[in-house]
Amino acid sequence: VNVSVRGYLSKMQRIFLGPVDQEDASDRLRSHPSIEQLSVQKKNHLQICKMCVKSLVDKSPFEAITDKCPHLKNLCIVLEHVFMHRIQARWSIFTAVDYPSYWHIFQHYAPPNTITSIEDMENVHTDVGRCRAWIRLALVQKRLASFMDLLLSRQFDLKNMYMQNAFLVSTELVELSGTLKCLDAIDFNLCLRDRDFDSGDKLEIDYSPYLKFHQSDISRVDDIEEEHKLATFHHLIRFRDVGKDGVQEEDHTVENRDEETVTQLRELLKTEREQKNYYEELVSVRDSQIVRLQKELDTAGRDNDIQKREMDGIIIELQEEISKLQSEVRHWQQKYQRALKTSSNSSTNNTTSSNRRSGIFSSIFGSGDTT
Repeated sequence: VNVSVRGYLSKMQRIFLGPVDQEDASDRLRSHPSIEQLSVQKKNHLQICKMCVKSLVDKSPFEAITDKCPHLKNLCIVLEHVFMHRIQARWSIFTAVDYPSYWHIFQHYAPPNTITSIEDMENVHTDVGRCRAWIRLALVQKRLASFMDLLLSRQFDLKNMYMQNAFLVSTELVELSGTLKCLDAIDFNLCLRDRDFDSGDKLEIDYSPYLKFHQSDISRVDDIEEEHKLATFHHLIRFRDVGKDGVQEEDHTVENRDEETVTQLRELLKTEREQKNYYEELVSVRDSQIVRLQKELDTAGRDNDIQKREMDGIIIELQEEISKLQSEVRHWQQKYQRALKTSSNSSTNNTTSSNRRSGIFSSIFGSGDTT
């Protein structure tokens, strides 16, 4: 039965899509990465996401984050890789292998109003484009971190949608969710209506901004000194072997090298001054933010003290009212007990007087009968 079904599916595919590259499909189906490879993939995704978020946080105080920001592009691409990592295959008669879309996850767990907004966009026609547009919309609306928290609470359902060791069903999702919370402090200025999200398959991450080698200042100075020493040593060796003309040429060469060294030192000093100005500006921005937050904290503390005093006054008033009510209850209880005692005494007196009257009557009537 399975053979006949596969034959029917392949026949339908040839009818609608033409011949399929069976070698490529079989290679994709036979590729089963090991646990170590999957762990490396998840670590790479997580670290690149952290670097993108850190770059965006550092850049946001000085300029607006738009679609042209390379760190934003890398973040959206790495999130696409995260959602696509080890997703379950969705078979169809029109496809030979898995259909690379995770739009059904957003449809299940994302807020309905965001799904409606994406589906109403006229420039998006595929599920892949809808996924990319939704990620950017979530960044604008500051809902991406809360959506990841929701996925953390739906791990049992996600295990039916993803294969084992997938990113979204592993412990790395907890760390990613905490990292993405930093993005709630950034105001993204993104345009969703005029973008082409449908073109292109799985996009590649640009690692170049994060793989640059930054040589320390001390190392740079050491290199310059070492080059100067080597040039001097080479000059001394040549001085023994060449004549006066050769020595003059070597002196000229050494002078040129000294000028190059001075130029390099000047450029290094200029770079240091620019970095110093940048850090001073960054520190001033951070100081202003700290001062603002401290003022808000002081205001909140004063409001809290006022509310606490008001609550203490309300508690005292309630305690006084409770004590008054308790005293009134005791007063009415005593009054009720006295009334009960009085009524019992009066009933006893009435009984005694009635007994006396009946005794008198009986004595009178009894004496009359005797007479």
